[in-house]
Amino acid sequence: MLAVLTTFGLIALPGCEDEEARQKAGDAARQLNDVKLELAKVTARNEELALKVKGVQDELGRQLTERMDKLSDLVAAQTKDTLEKIISDSQRTRSAATIAADTVRTDYLKDVAALKTTVAADMQKFATK
Repeated sequence: MLAVLTTFGLIALPGCEDEEARQKAGDAARQLNDVKLELAKVTARNEELALKVKGVQDELGRQLTERMDKLSDLVAAQTKDTLEKIISDSQRTRSAATIAADTVRTDYLKDVAALKTTVAADMQKFATK
């Protein structure tokens, strides 16, 4: 900054007759302006890129959230289907077990009734002898 002020001071000094110094000061001033313009362009480009990056991050976040929601829905549906199958299988198993128990009970009662009849007949045979 001191060099720029010095350069401007040489240009503005009355009585400074050194053409080479004036030329160098003018060149330095032009170069400074060029650097300022380039810095402004780079700053604007940087801001533009930062906005693009933010947009990409937001879009990725949205897509990730959307996919996670779909995945959660899919997992919930699969879990529901699995539980329904387990419940259905349990009901069928319970029904089959009930039928088997009823059959066994009925067969047992028939066997007991047949045995009672056989025992009663055998006792009557012994009583008549």
